Amino acid sequence: MYPLSVSVKKYSLRWEFLVVIAIVYASGERLGERGPQLTVYEVSDWPKASDFFNNFALVSKPVVVRGGGKISPAFKLWTDEYLLRHADSETIVTVEGEKKENRESERTEGLTFLEFLTRYKNEEMYMVESVPESIRKDVVLPAPLQCHVMKDSFSSAMMWFSNGGTSSVLHIDSVDNINCVMAGRKHVVLIDRKYADKIPLKHPGNYCGVDVDDVDFDKYPGLLSVEYHHVDLQPGDCLYIPYRWFHQVRSQDRNIAVNIWWNHYMMKNQDFSQCQDIPPGELKTIDKFEFNGVTNMFRESESIRDHMLSITQNTNQPMTYQDFKSSVIQAPPDESTNELFNEVAAEVFLHLDDNYDKTIDTEEISALEESVWREISDILDKFSVKLQTYEEELQRQGLDGKDEL
Repeated sequence: MYPLSVSVKKYSLRWEFLVVIAIVYASGERLGERGPQLTVYEVSDWPKASDFFNNFALVSKPVVVRGGGKISPAFKLWTDEYLLRHADSETIVTVEGEKKENRESERTEGLTFLEFLTRYKNEEMYMVESVPESIRKDVVLPAPLQCHVMKDSFSSAMMWFSNGGTSSVLHIDSVDNINCVMAGRKHVVLIDRKYADKIPLKHPGNYCGVDVDDVDFDKYPGLLSVEYHHVDLQPGDCLYIPYRWFHQVRSQDRNIAVNIWWNHYMMKNQDFSQCQDIPPGELKTIDKFEFNGVTNMFRESESIRDHMLSITQNTNQPMTYQDFKSSVIQAPPDESTNELFNEVAAEVFLHLDDNYDKTIDTEEISALEESVWREISDILDKFSVKLQTYEEELQRQGLDGKDEL
């Protein structure tokens, strides 16, 4: 028999062991903790435009540019005091009501930029919005993107702002992306797009439903078969995320980042040897460039094809029109645009349904001729014009209403 003291110690250690095991299981396993762990190539300054595109963007290779964002005045200027002085009571920004992103039950609201700044420190909120006009002059467009051949390629310049502790879903973007951290730190998990068949996506939204804090490998076994690239971004660092690479982002501390999205296929046929080196003091800020919004993502037939394939490739059976419509249309803001969205969805579906069996699948879409994709591109262009006209009319009516008051 063990002496009492030894026996007590033995069982005390056993209970401590069980408690540790319980904590491990209760806390779950975060995305990227299991599987091959890879790093991302790093440079200490922006490469020349020709080097950036030929060595990274055109070959789908991520890269970290340490200190790449420090050239922007925003890096030093964007204190709360400065932003409060430059915010107005009319600029409306989109604010998410949860720091852990949940696209199944997303809670968003529109606040003035000024109101967000007065509340964000003490509330669980996350601003995700285009960089407000009043502070766009503070953000320098990354040097390689200032090559003249890129001027028509830009989609959006987005601002991500919180008091830290945010966590995104695992998702892809149908654009190329440079994300620069102006304040705080970020941890990014990247997965090569070559693993697209391992990761089921939900639509609309191009995201995976996995809980990034408690991965269920029984439900998502493909996540056991991928490689994970990990990146820790410090204030002033920038990360290039290639087109349709999976990524999941966590933020720490007061956190502000700006990302630039651009059309992937519009850069494919450019001659970047024409690009001139621009001295740092002559680099322009984003207010000097035109950003064409989400519609710019789908100007090229190749990007439309990629998007349609991503919708069908994770389904086990052919998609009906109703399945397709629910996958491509998020809830429109009102009944008038609902009719417009339904109209374009029906027209696109008719073009995709090449054998007229009222269903579509990956094999059918893969076999479509280039001429069909050009026709679909034209349909989407016309839709964009109609939607823009409608939005301008709404804005005009709103201004007229103010004048009457």
